[in-house]
Amino acid sequence: MNKALRISSLKLGGYWIVFLLFAAFIPTTYAENWLPVKDTSLMIEPGSILDFSSILLPLKPIKTRIIINPAGQLAFENEPKIPQRFLIASLPVGLNSGGFPSHDVADLYVQQLRLHGYNM
Repeated sequence: MNKALRISSLKLGGYWIVFLLFAAFIPTTYAENWLPVKDTSLMIEPGSILDFSSILLPLKPIKTRIIINPAGQLAFENEPKIPQRFLIASLPVGLNSGGFPSHDVADLYVQQLRLHGYNM
């Protein structure tokens, strides 16, 4: 390894050490000024800035087959050139995960998934 490269590597390492030391002490000084979060609900209000349901297809049953088009993407059979994205969330239901939700809780879960931008 030549001398210039070794010096630049040491210099870069020194910068990283200074950066990490500086970063380690900044949060403690600013933490006293931060306001605590009072709202712990993760519910999204319809129409709020976090409502991603507008980017989804309209809420209606799919009556056509889903295929893999020649480009290797998922698409509807009647519109094979338009790729479709399926954003999926998982909720394990059963005795190991706290039991089965009531109808009201399941409906609320589906509504919140849609507001989060999931379409399946």
